[in-house]
Amino acid sequence: MLYLVHDDDGRITQSNRVFDPTGYDKLLHDENYKFVKLDVSTVLPLDSHYIVGSEVVPRGRMSLRVTKRRFKADGLDAAVIKNLPVPCEVTISVGEGVVDRQTATDRDLELSSATPGVFKVLIEKFPFLPWTAEFEAV
Repeated sequence: MLYLVHDDDGRITQSNRVFDPTGYDKLLHDENYKFVKLDVSTVLPLDSHYIVGSEVVPRGRMSLRVTKRRFKADGLDAAVIKNLPVPCEVTISVGEGVVDRQTATDRDLELSSATPGVFKVLIEKFPFLPWTAEFEAV
C-alpha cells in the first residue's frame, strides 16, 4: 500500500510504501496527518503530483512566455517573462549565488543588467511545477 502524506495545500510531503499497513491508518490519524492511500506497486515522486480532496493529481506547468533569452548588458535592454501566476516566488541566481529573491505581484517580470552574465531564473507557485530558465546579458 502506498501512503501519500500531504499538507493543507495538497503538497505531498511523504510517499511511504507500507508492506504491512495494519494499524498504519490509525497511527497517521493519531498524529493528525492528512493522507491518501493507493493500492499500487510503485512509489510516486513527491514533486510531480499533489492531492485535491482524496485524488492524486499531476502538477501542471506554468503558461509563461519569454520575449527573449539574450539581451544587451546596457541596463536598458530587457527580457520579459510574461503571464506569471501572481503572487509567485522568483529567485534569480548568478553562478551558485542568489542575487535576488522576491514575491512577484505583477504578471510580467522584466530582466535587465548593466553587467554581462548568465542569470538563472526560478519561478515557483504551487501547485504548478517550478519553472526555470537561463538568460544571458551580453
